[in-house]
Amino acid sequence: MKRTYLRVGSVIMGMVWGGCVGSVAVTAQDEGLEPEGPAGAAPASLTEPTDYTYGTVEAVSATQLVIREYNFETGEETSTTYTIDPNVHLTNVNALTEIAVGDEVDVDYATRGDAKVVTGIIVDRSPSGGVLEPEPALEEDLDFGYGYEDEE
Repeated sequence: MKRTYLRVGSVIMGMVWGGCVGSVAVTAQDEGLEPEGPAGAAPASLTEPTDYTYGTVEAVSATQLVIREYNFETGEETSTTYTIDPNVHLTNVNALTEIAVGDEVDVDYATRGDAKVVTGIIVDRSPSGGVLEPEPALEEDLDFGYGYEDEE
């Protein structure tokens, strides 16, 4: 259950971040600034709509990523194959070769024709596997300042 809340929070943050990136691209156009890239074209990650998913890596290569993910439309776990963009942005790893079967990943992807093309991968390298564990409360943290003293 904790993992679900963490992932829902990640989805919300992804939507907020995506909105910020979109507004930056629009601001650059409004200001008449030339975007970076060949022939003045904006990077695809700023101009094309992207989606977000997360799951467990089942297979990975230099060109494809297969993850086991929850399909909200069917209510079932499914395996989905994604094509990896050559300019994919990686977080918590330096290369695709560092991603292993069983890793938990968050994936940003764009639909290009019939292909789902990965533009960003975040690999969860936390020891708890993405689940935030509460810190144990210390006795001094439980004093609410009502003036009562423990009698011993």
